[in-house]
Amino acid sequence: MRRMTVLVLMLAALAACADDNGTAGPGSDVTRVLLTDAPFPFDLVASVDVHIVRIDAATTFDTTTAVDWTPLVTPDRQFNLLELQNGETALLGEVDVEATDYAAIRMVIRTDLSAITLTDGSLATVNWMGPATQTIHAAIEQPLSITDGSAHADLIIDFDAGRSFVVVPVTCDSFTGCPGQASRPAFQFLPWIRAVNEDATGTISGTVRGPIAEHDAVVSVPNANITVYRGTNSLMLAATGRADDEGRFQIHYVSGGGPYVVEALPPSGTAGGFGYARNLYVTPGEVTSADVMLGAGGGTGGEGGARLVITGPDAVDVGESIYLWAFVFNEEGDSVFGTAVTWQVSDPGVARLDGSGSVVQLTGLEPGVTSVVATSGDLMDSVLVTVGGTGAAVAAVQVSPATATIAVGDSVGFQAVLVDSAGRVLSNRAVTWTVDTSKLSVLGSFGQYLIIRAVATGTTVIRATSEGKEGTATVTVTVQ
Repeated sequence: MRRMTVLVLMLAALAACADDNGTAGPGSDVTRVLLTDAPFPFDLVASVDVHIVRIDAATTFDTTTAVDWTPLVTPDRQFNLLELQNGETALLGEVDVEATDYAAIRMVIRTDLSAITLTDGSLATVNWMGPATQTIHAAIEQPLSITDGSAHADLIIDFDAGRSFVVVPVTCDSFTGCPGQASRPAFQFLPWIRAVNEDATGTISGTVRGPIAEHDAVVSVPNANITVYRGTNSLMLAATGRADDEGRFQIHYVSGGGPYVVEALPPSGTAGGFGYARNLYVTPGEVTSADVMLGAGGGTGGEGGARLVITGPDAVDVGESIYLWAFVFNEEGDSVFGTAVTWQVSDPGVARLDGSGSVVQLTGLEPGVTSVVATSGDLMDSVLVTVGGTGAAVAAVQVSPATATIAVGDSVGFQAVLVDSAGRVLSNRAVTWTVDTSKLSVLGSFGQYLIIRAVATGTTVIRATSEGKEGTATVTVTVQ
């Protein structure tokens, strides 16, 4: 799939006053923590259930030393993030707090009680990387001031599920066989959260338009993926979201100031160009307009906007298998499930196809390149798959993301992508990570994945090494 972006927000509404029954009243400060979400653009997922143990706050950005954490709420239960869309919220809890300034938060979750459920009712494979109880930190972009009297402020914790749950390919081989859920999507957990002061935020709103295919009339683009970045030369992820069925989008809780860049992409699994709105500035409490025009895109369709798109790996070793998915879209750009799909491989001596419908298994038989074609009615798409020999050496290492700008106290994940001389992605190889511990603290190192937390300002380089090849990522740490 092209890209998944999703916005998961948790509101801590810090209102002055509460009675014994938890309702508003004079004389005390009450923290209400609410949970909300934006659409999760992966059609095969029915629910994303995260068990949140508690939310704590600290008065300092630097959470690497001894810090006094103030408990905000302790819901200690599971929340389905997909039920909380388009402004819907769930109450996580309430707690009395003293008037103080908070600069950072930490979220404690239990991964053994969290899960992703697919639309067929089965559980997706999730590599949670680490212990059953995990802690995620984030600096508050603008310190939250809890004051006496009737004034209040809202703390927004942005848990970006699209970036935190990355789709990974599932492979199998002739020796060990296939995992029981190999034909289903699997996810890698790389937590990514941020925190902002709601009173200092505004909204970015607009419409995504563009040609469905080259030379088509310009129309509104439904379900476009939206990403908001802040900065000029070095862009920092600010928020994510998705356009509705009429191409309209609203990104809430964007910190005041700028400049911002809004990036729009066609719906996941479709072909099409990118679009941008640049040099945007946000005023707290107000709406900033940002209409986006996409560039012309190709496609594999019939009449109108209907099309078929194949997704999945484009390389496989001899004796191993990969899975390919066929997504069928109607003229409105919506996914259509249950449509009959026919598959063919141009060279059956190079690879073998097994299965039918929207997902098939392709097994490499001998080195070479073959074309795989999927058709549904008058819709068609094809991909070239390279079949290679086993035991290929690592030729290059690429670290993703290649650059990241984060605040002191923030957590972020990186992945080392290993490729051979033919550009095929390799797996199950040892990776050594090198990190400047004066600026970054390693929260977890799990093979090709690394999770760090920023501890001091400045710019540093992360290095990933495998079989003598090295890849790097540049990390800039700032203080909000």
